[in-house]
Amino acid sequence: MSGFKDDKVSIWQWNVNGINAILNKNGLQEFLDSEDPDILCVNEIRTDEEKMKERKVKENIPLRYIQFWNCSQAKKGYAGTALFTKVAPIKVSYGIGIEKHDNNGRSITAEFEHFAVVVVYTPNSGNTQEKL
Repeated sequence: MSGFKDDKVSIWQWNVNGINAILNKNGLQEFLDSEDPDILCVNEIRTDEEKMKERKVKENIPLRYIQFWNCSQAKKGYAGTALFTKVAPIKVSYGIGIEKHDNNGRSITAEFEHFAVVVVYTPNSGNTQEKL
């Protein structure tokens, strides 16, 4: 695959339930070093740009990965997605084009030469299915 080292691309997805806790335990760094995925999709990052700058979150990601973050604009520390890739995508877009759904940072689409990866963190509908 163009840009990737062979015909197979290793794509992983992880719901971290808060990126800060995982970073504090070195869990993300250890995972990236041991499994070495080509692409990692991360859900429920539960952070915002201000907190990431303060805690130097982006600096904790190994340099071999290009980072894309989509934090919730509606509520700090809520939902959010991230994508880490060893190969630069041709195009990256955030959200699905519907403002009322896009303000929680629930999706990132990365287009590569031969495929696309969509990171999606879907809401829990709850018992009443009110969020559906």
